[in-house]
Amino acid sequence: MATLSSERVTWKDYASQKDPDGKAAKIIDILDDMFVIPGNKEYGLQTTQLASDPVVTIRGVNEGMTSSHASFKNLQVNASLFTALGVVDKELVDAADDKMGFRANVNKPFIGAMGKKLANQLFKGSKSSDAQGFNGLEQFYKATTTKYYGDYVLAAGGTGTDNRSIWLIDWGEDSVCGFYPKNTEVGLQHKDYGEELIKLDDGKFMPAYRDMWEWRAGIAVRNYKKIVRIANIDASALSTAGQTTDGSADLLNLMIEAIESIPNISPRARFYCGRKVKTAFVKKAIGKSNAFLTMENLTNGKITPAFLGVPIRLCEVLDADETLVS
Repeated sequence: MATLSSERVTWKDYASQKDPDGKAAKIIDILDDMFVIPGNKEYGLQTTQLASDPVVTIRGVNEGMTSSHASFKNLQVNASLFTALGVVDKELVDAADDKMGFRANVNKPFIGAMGKKLANQLFKGSKSSDAQGFNGLEQFYKATTTKYYGDYVLAAGGTGTDNRSIWLIDWGEDSVCGFYPKNTEVGLQHKDYGEELIKLDDGKFMPAYRDMWEWRAGIAVRNYKKIVRIANIDASALSTAGQTTDGSADLLNLMIEAIESIPNISPRARFYCGRKVKTAFVKKAIGKSNAFLTMENLTNGKITPAFLGVPIRLCEVLDADETLVS
């Protein structure tokens, strides 16, 4: 498999990932964390996935041991091309004192929008609903009975259709990583097409400046044991979190169980959840004066709450309602 150096590399580490004004781009927390490698196929990555552990024998004196090895299965995953096209009226640009600065401000929302689109695909993507996309994590960790993955789906007790999930992901080249296609440029790409005549919906033309954004990306789960999904968190019950009548899911114990489920968990592990779940967790932890809730200063300069040393990251795409996982 194609590799980079052993140093941790993320999408945000690449110099190409900048705002139009040259400043470092603000993307999305999960994309700051994701370990990234180059693909080895056109629009894809062909590698292996752990299927079973080797057998370990307790051997006595003058006794033999069982010969074995870890088994792997072939894994081939595809990347997708995320694109966006921006247009701003030439008259507005020309009237600005700082023309490049004005265009940069107009285009900045594309940075966040591209990040949100990719983050949504990472969790909720489905090739059956969008053939140009790729399957996100929900397609694998979708039931407690699914082979391999099902052992790493924890049910939090919700039964309705307004459920939420917390994801624990232990990023790494040999565990869970992002990738970009072979022979392509990595990270968020921006191209300035300059001034053009744009045809409007009414058939008329307008002089405008056009910008194009591209991002080629995919995700590979090389070790299914490095992800845990805490599903079926009843969103409506979270409003009682921290109260004496708290009827919401026991997030702290579920998160402890998730951490203990991952073998040899690394410092790269992160929890991801939506705003409602994160707020409820903090209420529960602070309400109990929990010594295991701390504030972590990450390498990217962000300060974020952590539970048992694992940072808890906000991911807005996880604020959407989910149906029951069983």
